[in-house]
Amino acid sequence: MASITMTLDEWNQHLAAKARVEEELAKMRNELNAERSKDPTGRLDALAAIGRSAVEIARFAVANLPPETVKGWPYSHLNRIAQAMKELPDFGIDDGDLRNELLAFAREAQRHEARRAAVAE
Repeated sequence: MASITMTLDEWNQHLAAKARVEEELAKMRNELNAERSKDPTGRLDALAAIGRSAVEIARFAVANLPPETVKGWPYSHLNRIAQAMKELPDFGIDDGDLRNELLAFAREAQRHEARRAAVAE
């Protein structure tokens, strides 16, 4: 096993350099996020509102339209909404849980549709 010998001053210099790099990285990440969120035309806000509305409609549909009783459930569209949710600017922890529920529901609906197709043959 290799070992390194250095003075306390050298160690402190390395720690200070590491702190400067981490600080610079945090600053750059903030700048990048600020650039990403610029929307002079307002299109991103409109798209985010559409996305949030689609999530609310999907939540309502999942709660009120069980796949075992609804033939032709558009599970692929639900899956697409759930996959895209993580791109919403206001995506949060609760959204992550909802996203997982929507993905699970889409898989369940797909299984019901596959079963229906197999029975129809």
